This record gives sequence, C-alpha cells and structure tokens, in this order.
Amino acid sequence: MKITVASGKKLSGIPIYMVAGRKMYEVQYGGLSFLLICVSEADRFGSIALEKQLAIYQKAAGMPAAYAFEKLTNPQRSALVKRQIPFISEPDQVYLPFMGVMLRNSLNKKSQIPTEKMMPATQSLFLYLVYHKEGGCLKKDAADSLGLTRTSISRASEQLTAMGLIREERKGREIRMYLVYHGREIFEYAKPYLINPVQKTVFAKDDAAVMGSSLSGESALGSRTMLNQPKVPVYAVDKSSNLVNGLHTVDPQWESDEGVCRIEIWKYDPGMFSSEGAVDPISLAMTFENQEDERIEGALDEYMENWKW
Repeated sequence: MKITVASGKKLSGIPIYMVAGRKMYEVQYGGLSFLLICVSEADRFGSIALEKQLAIYQKAAGMPAAYAFEKLTNPQRSALVKRQIPFISEPDQVYLPFMGVMLRNSLNKKSQIPTEKMMPATQSLFLYLVYHKEGGCLKKDAADSLGLTRTSISRASEQLTAMGLIREERKGREIRMYLVYHGREIFEYAKPYLINPVQKTVFAKDDAAVMGSSLSGESALGSRTMLNQPKVPVYAVDKSSNLVNGLHTVDPQWESDEGVCRIEIWKYDPGMFSSEGAVDPISLAMTFENQEDERIEGALDEYMENWKW
C-alpha cells in the first residue's frame, strides 16, 4: 500500500499549547487518512492528557489521529496501548487501532544479522554440519554438541540460512538443518564467508600440555602433505581453554628454536573438529588466508583436493 505524507497540517480551534512545538502531518495510507502529531522529547508525557488531547485533535481535523514519538519506554508504551491511544514509535512499534494495525517494527532482526563473514559460533555450526551430519541434524542436538545456548544456535543458523548455505525444516517443535551444497562444493560456496579462526599467536615453551594440543599451521599441513615440518612446531588452542592462562610465553628473538612452539589461540575450539592430532582441513585452510608462500599454497591445494569430502 502506498503511504503519502503531506508537507504539514494546520488546525484551527485548538489550544495554543497543543500546537506549540508540535508538527502535524496528514498521512494517507491504504485509502485512509489520519493526522500524525509529532511529540518532542521535551514534551511532558502523560497518557491521560494525551488521551484528552487526542479527542480535540480528531475533532478539529475531522479524521483519526495518532502520535509520533522518537522513543518510548516500556511503561509509556504500555500506558498508551492500555488507553488505546494510537501512536508510532520508530523503530519500535506501530499501534494504529483505527486501521487494525499493531505490529512491532524492530527492523526485522534477521536483517541485522551480518552476512559478510561468519561469527565464530556460526563457523562452528557450519563445520559441525560438514563433518558430522550428512543427513542434516536437529538444531537442539547441534547446540548440545557445540555447547551453544539457544540464542547462539538460532543466530548462527539464521546467519547460515541468510548466506544460502543451509536450509531448515520444521516438524512440530523440532527444527532440522541441512547443508544446501555437498562435497568440495560446500567449501567453495562457503569460502567467502569463512573467517580465519586464529585470534592471536604467541610463542611459548613446549611442555606436555601444549604438545597434547592439535597441530595447526605448517605443522598440520606438513603432517598431511610432503611439505617440510617447520623448525618451530605450531599448535592450536581454544581461547577459553585453561591452557591459555598457564602458557609460559617467550620472546622468540631471545630464545633458540629448541623447546619453543608457536601457539595459535583460536576463536572456537579446534579440538572439536580435529582428527589424527591435527586441526580440520577447512579451518586449516583459513589459517593460511592471504598466504603468498608458493610452497604452502601448493601443499594446501593438494591437501584440499585429496580430502575425502
């Protein structure tokens, strides 16, 4: 339906205090016209007074009227609805009972979900679907396996849906998620949205706890291809792991390579998808994002090509 707003509306026969500081417009919407009164934040709010004034506005204009507020508190909104006072409070709510309209306009929460890059929780869900669930999986099961809250799993699935990577089917109260693409194709379609899981990198003494972590970087790639192992081994650790706080970090410029390792602190748990002591192939590929070393590029291409998708 087309909405038309006139430049302004002047009324006669109403008190000056109801005109001063308030702009009024005639709005045409869906074949109906109504008066819109813009109330500034400086105006004193009182639902009883606004209700009495509304009757005066409507009589003077000869049409329904509604107030426009820049923002409302929840108690103010409730008071207006209780007295059936029409109002618009962008971007929160539209309440026009004379048109049968009462809806929240929170700018559609789905549209606020970023679709440029995956959130860490989103990437975890994506990897879970790629590696574990060829026939799809229940959203609740994925949340339990990944340790995500209901809000986090919903936001992650909404982001993947918005990116066109998954679809959802609802049966009763259960929601099952399915990948839209399969095999190597899913990686190629998802690649523009995938993030580098490494939050930061530190150097530390390699003790038993560190050496029990998953290999990453050139160490992981070297264990899967003919690429030579680096002099300093590379491991991946979850940022929330207790191991992070216990690391004995060192300055590599003042230490010999012996007894030192490179620690990648990840945005999600690398162990969740690791196999045979190394991080998963998709995450590994993203750690080499913007890599210009031809040796690594060649080994990575070989690894991804030979991976059993």
